[in-house]
Amino acid sequence: MRHLDRALRTRRRRKVMAVLSAGTAVGLTTVVTLAAWNDNEWVFGGAGPDEPGVGTSTFEVVQDAWDNTPPTVGSDTFGNFEDPPGNMLLFTVTPLAMTPGDTIYAPVALTTTDESIAGTVQLQKPVRSADAASDAGLWANLTYSVRVTGDAGEAANCRTAFTSSGTLVPDGPTSKVEGLRFDDDIEATPQSLAAARGNVQYYCFAITLPDNETTQGLQGRTVYPAWQFAAVSE
Repeated sequence: MRHLDRALRTRRRRKVMAVLSAGTAVGLTTVVTLAAWNDNEWVFGGAGPDEPGVGTSTFEVVQDAWDNTPPTVGSDTFGNFEDPPGNMLLFTVTPLAMTPGDTIYAPVALTTTDESIAGTVQLQKPVRSADAASDAGLWANLTYSVRVTGDAGEAANCRTAFTSSGTLVPDGPTSKVEGLRFDDDIEATPQSLAAARGNVQYYCFAITLPDNETTQGLQGRTVYPAWQFAAVSE
């Protein structure tokens, strides 16, 4: 037993010496560093604490084919009519009872929505509505003009004084601005629409049945013109 105890003590002493020797060697060649404190900071993309995220803006135009009183900035009577034939213009008299020499008038107002950015809107030449057939002879003889204003008071006179005030929108192929035919190519001046219902553009449509020999033979005919307002964001 004494020999066994002596052997165990000798073995333990050798291990301790080996560890000390190793520790000494390490201590001579390395620098001991303390653990560092850690902290993290983050940022996020967004407009504010309640609006995280990065996204796209919206551009949305709405219209109101008003009858008696022009809608004003902020009015809740505007709506969306994005597919042809669109919203129905409300004429001064029934458009189905025109006689040669008659002119009928109808207004429409355009603005942006609360969330929309700004843009421009440009009237396009009329097309025949796909909802119904249009008589070719009457289509070829009717004429039209469109005026625009940003003033609600002036727009209220669409049926009277507005025929000589406001700004003519389309120019014809030969600078003809009164009495455009439905098939005439036009280059209409774009109008500005402010963001978030900041303004209203008022348009007045005038359609005339000329009094001539050709129109005398067009009794009981019907056409279905539809106008597009092409809007582009800024």
